[in-house]
Amino acid sequence: MAQLTFAKLVAAALPHIKELMPWDVDAMRQTTPDLLMVDIREPDEYAAGHIQGALLVPRGVLEASCDWGYSDTLPVLVQARNRPVVLVCRSGNRTVLAALTLHHGG
Repeated sequence: MAQLTFAKLVAAALPHIKELMPWDVDAMRQTTPDLLMVDIREPDEYAAGHIQGALLVPRGVLEASCDWGYSDTLPVLVQARNRPVVLVCRSGNRTVLAALTLHHGG
C-alpha cells in the first residue's frame, strides 16, 4: 500500500476547494464587506505578523471552533456558514486541508 503523505493529502484536496492568491484576497476585501478572514496558523506565527482584522483560530481547534457545544466554540465562526470565509496560513497547505474539512462540515 502506498504511503499517504501530507503532500499527497494536499494534492488530493486541491481540486475540491477554491484557492486564492493574495491579490484575489485584496480585491475581495475591497468588494465583500462581510468577508471573514481566519488565520489558522499557530499563535506564535500570528504574533510574528498577520493580516489586519484576521481572526486567529489555530488549525488544531478549527473544526471545534466552528460548531456549538465545544470549549473552543467561537460564535462568529458558527454563524459564518453563510458568509464568505478566507483561510490564511503561511504556505497554503494547511488551508487546503482545512478548507476541505470545513466545506464537508457545511
